[in-house]
Amino acid sequence: METALFHGLLICILICSGCGRGPIAGETTVTVVVKDESGNPIAGATVGAGWSRPVQPGLGDHSEHGGDSSGVTDQQGRAELSVGGLPSIRVTCPGYYSNGIGSASGIAETYFPKPVLALNRPEIPIVLTSRARPVPMYVRRIDREHRGRIPLKGQAAGFDLIAGDWVAPHGNGEVTDFEVTMDWTIVGERSLEYTFQVVFPRPGDGIQRIEISARGRTNQLLLPREAPVAGYAPRLEWDLITAGSPNYDPTNVSRVTENDNYIFRVRSQVDQSGAVVSGMYGKVHGPLIADVRNERNRRAADAQGYIKFNYYLNPDHTRSLEWDCVNNLSGSSPTAEQFAPEP
Repeated sequence: METALFHGLLICILICSGCGRGPIAGETTVTVVVKDESGNPIAGATVGAGWSRPVQPGLGDHSEHGGDSSGVTDQQGRAELSVGGLPSIRVTCPGYYSNGIGSASGIAETYFPKPVLALNRPEIPIVLTSRARPVPMYVRRIDREHRGRIPLKGQAAGFDLIAGDWVAPHGNGEVTDFEVTMDWTIVGERSLEYTFQVVFPRPGDGIQRIEISARGRTNQLLLPREAPVAGYAPRLEWDLITAGSPNYDPTNVSRVTENDNYIFRVRSQVDQSGAVVSGMYGKVHGPLIADVRNERNRRAADAQGYIKFNYYLNPDHTRSLEWDCVNNLSGSSPTAEQFAPEP
């Protein structure tokens, strides 16, 4: 009896000792199903997967590269890949923007809920967005070092998006696409508070915020291919409180600004009824940041306000927001070379 109990306990120990091991290569097959926005299968798409696995016990939560796998979708848009851990999957195909899932985004865990991957064999759907009408655009980064310094404290200053500069006499701009008013003051010994306002003075012009998670994003095309017709507000404003959290009017509710993106319309033409006939559409990838630089002293008069944002302006008066990734109408100016633009 004691011998039988001993053997039974030993078997349980041996089985449980493997329960916490990391998955190994080839432990399951993933079927990636690739379709377009209308639900039609996409054949000939290249599907790649990579995964990591835990390093030797005792080294904490560190992991190492576990392996790679790749395949091509068939006529049903399906490709089978062998993986050995929570994978990052990337799908590319000519005529489409790449897309996939990231192992760090939390999406992969929904397809691999069990510790033993061999029990899963999931199907993972991936939707690709087609390249409809990419166009040349003015693509620029504006920041404190590149034409982003606020020229006037507490007074409106115009900004020209085609010139990528403040309107004269503060820069080389000629047309006011929007006006920026920023003011700041010293609160206590070390705290700065400021107000910031962007106004689109021309009828029909305006801006709207698009919230997209900045973390775990895999779709190559960040914003919609085409700008909406309606929904543009003529102004954007907020106050920065001493704690450093932006509160935005009119709701005055704090939010994670890293998820902010914007679509705007400028140089609108309107008819007698006030309806927009045409305009130039564009987008801002990422947040529109306003801040005050004040390094060595705390006098408000010595502080310097600035704005920071990456924008894309389509000058052809269509609503296309797809940049062709080749023709930057900004040329080779320094402001166009400070970041790697996306579509």
